[in-house]
Amino acid sequence: LEPLEVYRTYLGEHAWSREDRLRLETAAELARRAVRPDDTATVDRLLAWLCAGPHASAGLREARARVQQLMPPLAAKAAEDTMFYRYGRLLSRNEVGSHPATLAMPPDRFHARMTVRAQVWPHAMLATATHDHKRGEDMRMRLAVLSELAPEWQAAVAEWEARALRLAGSAERAGPDGADRLMLYQTLVGMWPPELPADRDAGDPAVQTLLERVGAWQIKAVREAKRHGHWTRPDEAYEQAYAGLLQAMAHSDLLGNVARFAQRIAPAGALNSLAQTLLQLTAPGVPDRYQGTEGWDFSLVDPDNRRPVDYDALRAALACTAGWQSWLEQWRDGRIKVQLVRALLAARQQQPALFRDGGYRQLHGEGPAASHLLAFERRHGDDRVIAITARLAARLVQDRPAIAQAAWGDTLLCVGEPGASRWTDALTGRTLSAPNGRLRVADVLDPLPVALLRRTG
Repeated sequence: LEPLEVYRTYLGEHAWSREDRLRLETAAELARRAVRPDDTATVDRLLAWLCAGPHASAGLREARARVQQLMPPLAAKAAEDTMFYRYGRLLSRNEVGSHPATLAMPPDRFHARMTVRAQVWPHAMLATATHDHKRGEDMRMRLAVLSELAPEWQAAVAEWEARALRLAGSAERAGPDGADRLMLYQTLVGMWPPELPADRDAGDPAVQTLLERVGAWQIKAVREAKRHGHWTRPDEAYEQAYAGLLQAMAHSDLLGNVARFAQRIAPAGALNSLAQTLLQLTAPGVPDRYQGTEGWDFSLVDPDNRRPVDYDALRAALACTAGWQSWLEQWRDGRIKVQLVRALLAARQQQPALFRDGGYRQLHGEGPAASHLLAFERRHGDDRVIAITARLAARLVQDRPAIAQAAWGDTLLCVGEPGASRWTDALTGRTLSAPNGRLRVADVLDPLPVALLRRTG
């Protein structure tokens, strides 16, 4: 049951879903690979009676109902509230609705899923944050950058580990274990506020607030993992050692070292965030925006993700009329994301039928940087829009979440028609021409790393 990709199936006398059966078959195949060879027959028998049909015997139907009732708590408590706190290879993947073993989805698979979604579940919810997420949507997008910079990340962690062990007492047994240390480093890298300089000391009020938030997360993470105590029987000595490591880091230059790494990858993380925002508000489905995530969201698990929303700051960001170039230059304050959400919601309001019921089609790039491009078309009747975003940009960005025109070179986007066409960007208002059915990406993604083009001629 653990590999099941949904919380539960609904196979029963009055409900028989082909999709649920396929999900169980997929989970069974994954289970066969994980169990001992002499246990595969047990997996096969379990699958057979789970999928025996709606008119199976009364005893089998009762057993099947009980197994399906076991699925949600198994997913929530065993996976999300235990395993997610034990295994931390890349914490952006330890999220509700995701799985630590799934590191990435190739573009072709993403487009295939979106095509099916547009046909089968066009009005399903698209959520990137909730009251129950493990890490804020922008924290996850920054941590995802680590997968692009694996050698640099490994080198940084090796350096931090050597220093952390000295701070903990020159022996690993004197402090928190390696798994918890790795998750602590990722937590600090992922949540460090982009506007907070890395050289601030532990006495700075902003740093103190951050340390308090991380300290609360540490206690919850240790108790949820249940490797060193749990909620009803906490290992206070271990928790104090874990908290002591954080304080020792803060009163040495190790915390600043971690913060400098965070600031280094922050522009690429912000670009990922803008890309995620574009996809959520243009892909098939109904977007669900969690209040407060209109700006940057580097929150941790509850109660951190349930702090009061700063509506005054959001109103001020929304009222700002400086323009995209200014918002891009000052990206650390989050106004660029607020304005992107506003512009995309306005575009949806202007063409509700297209975004509600429009079809989906993958678009292809060609040229030297085509692998850094993701694009698709939504069409409803004669209305067409194209969503375009940069991807895998960690080695292409500098000090802001944008890619220079030179990096794109002669990369082109094929819009799907051989003749000339004209498009207007719903974000910047610029009009672009596509001679011979191709758009020059360096022109489209300038200055922003995302675009939403509407066919205007």
